[in-house]
Formats: sequence, structure tokens, C-alpha cells
Amino acid sequence: MSAPPVLLFLGAGKKLGAQISDVFSEAGYKIAVVARTPKEEFESKGYYQVQADFNNHSQFKNRLCFGLGKTVAAYGIRFASVAYAKEGLKFYYADERTDEGLPVMKDIDGAAAGKEYLKLAETPEPLPWLYTYTKENGYKEYGEQHYLKSVDSDEPRFLNGGR
Repeated sequence: MSAPPVLLFLGAGKKLGAQISDVFSEAGYKIAVVARTPKEEFESKGYYQVQADFNNHSQFKNRLCFGLGKTVAAYGIRFASVAYAKEGLKFYYADERTDEGLPVMKDIDGAAAGKEYLKLAETPEPLPWLYTYTKENGYKEYGEQHYLKSVDSDEPRFLNGGR
């Protein structure tokens, strides 16, 4: 008998943290959430809680700090998705968009995000690293449009498993 899969949700707030965690819990995942403050809602559902504030850099002394801008984080995810593909590891930058392709920003829908994140976690084959989706229609290809591309990039080398 194998252990159930685990969702580790970093930055689990009232809106996204609760809704995405619920989607994964319903799919049979054990849930561990990391949030600034413990939440009664998570405790009542039996979720494991860790208290941490990613905006408070002092608690991460001598550790990698995740207080990075989204562009830098996306660049790292893109690099990891290519560099570790041969090992079977998958990395995604998921972003809810409007039908026109613009970020929804604070209007992100937690249930829709949970559904798409679960798809990313459970689909065996790799999906695009820049996984853009709409609330109503799921994944939609908007293209990278030179997103994080650099002129001196040696991408073919990475696609062939080199680092």
C-alpha cells in the first residue's frame, strides 16, 4: 500500500490556500499549508500547518529567500523545466488569464486554480512550463511572446539534457 500524495502549499491564505487545498484534498491528497498565521479552517479539516511569513526575510537567515519578483521566479521555473526534464521532474509557472490573455491579478479564482494545478500534478506527460489558463476553458496557449527569452540563450543544449 503506497502513501497518499502530499500537497505542500506555500503562502496559503483564506482565498487561494483554502480553495486549492480543498480541490487537492477531495482528490485524495494529504495537505500541508504554510501561512503567516494559523487558520481555524485548516485545523478543522486536519491540514498540517506551518507558520512562516515569506515577506519576513529574517526567519530565512542562511537559506534561499523566496521574496523574489515573479519574473525572476518564472525564469527559474523555465530553466528548471528544461534542465531537469530528462530526470522526469516537472516545473510550471501557472497563471490565470482573461480571454484576451491578460493576467487576472487579484481576481484569480481559487477553485479554477485548484482544478488546473491538480491537472498539472497528475498529468503524466509534461505540459508547457508557462501554463496559462482561463477560468471557463482551462489551458489556453497565449505563446511566450519572447517571455524570458535572451539573445545569448543556449536553449538547444538544455533541451538535449545539458546544464
